[in-house]
Amino acid sequence: MTAKEMILAQMSACHNDENYWFAPVKNVLAGLTEKQALEKDESNNSIMQIVIHLIFWNERYLNRFLSIPHPKFDGENKETFEPSSLGKEQIDWEFAKDKLNIVLSNFHQAVKEADDDKLNSTAFKDRPG
Repeated sequence: MTAKEMILAQMSACHNDENYWFAPVKNVLAGLTEKQALEKDESNNSIMQIVIHLIFWNERYLNRFLSIPHPKFDGENKETFEPSSLGKEQIDWEFAKDKLNIVLSNFHQAVKEADDDKLNSTAFKDRPG
C-alpha cells in the first residue's frame, strides 16, 4: 500500500467508510436529531459545536493544501466551536452535517488527485493561520 492509499483509506474510515474499529462520522451524525446535537453540559461542547469546529479546521487545512488563501485566524481555538467562526449567526443541523460532508469529501478528492510532490510537501510554510 502506498502512502497515498493509506492516507485515503484513513480519510475514508473517519468520514464515510464502515470499518471494524469505529463508526465513521457521516453515519454517526446521520442518526442524531438537531435536539441531540445541541445538548451539552457546562464542561463540554455540544456535538453541533464539535461539528462546527471540524468544519472550521478541515476547511482551512483543505484550503492550505490547495493553496487557496483564507483569512488569517488570530482568535482562540474556543471560538472555532461557534457558528461565527464560519461567518454565520446560526447554523441548523442539516446545514452543519452537509457542510462537514462536503469539506471531508473535497479533501479526500484533493488528496486523491494530488501528485507525490504535493503529498510530500510541507503542510506549513509558516505558522498556521
